[in-house]
Amino acid sequence: MLYEFERLVKASGIPTAVNRGAYYFTNLDMLLQSVRETGRLLTPFPADLKMPMVSPRDLGEAAVARLKSPVDDIGIDYVEGPERYSFADVANAFSSLLGRPVTIETIPREKFEEYYLGLGFSWAAARCYAKMTEVTIDTGFEMSGRPHRGGTTLDKHLEALLAKH
Repeated sequence: MLYEFERLVKASGIPTAVNRGAYYFTNLDMLLQSVRETGRLLTPFPADLKMPMVSPRDLGEAAVARLKSPVDDIGIDYVEGPERYSFADVANAFSSLLGRPVTIETIPREKFEEYYLGLGFSWAAARCYAKMTEVTIDTGFEMSGRPHRGGTTLDKHLEALLAKH
């Protein structure tokens, strides 16, 4: 939906500034309970796929900076954390913080919709997320060679999550 929105705005000819984050750290929050209970991290993504993950706080800070920038600062800026992470990195971070082994279980493609439904998504949202996941795995991420890098690391995000729960 956001990609379609960006395409339509660009076609309108109205100068627009867009900040884009690919994968939010907060998507990992819903996995905490399952990881704690089972020691397994379920993911539709390949364990070794490095992804541009970002904290919503860093996206907010990038938005503030963009609002203060000159009026000719238009186009798409990519916002991500200080480095890219894989789900193997996520499992290792959870393992370290929880003090127990965490293994990765990759969900087969034919079960993507079922996985998202199990997370509480509506049928329509589960279908969209399944398709988005497939496209991501098959084609990667559209990104700039020079993204805006936030300061929140995966470890910082998960530490704060564990402190709340």
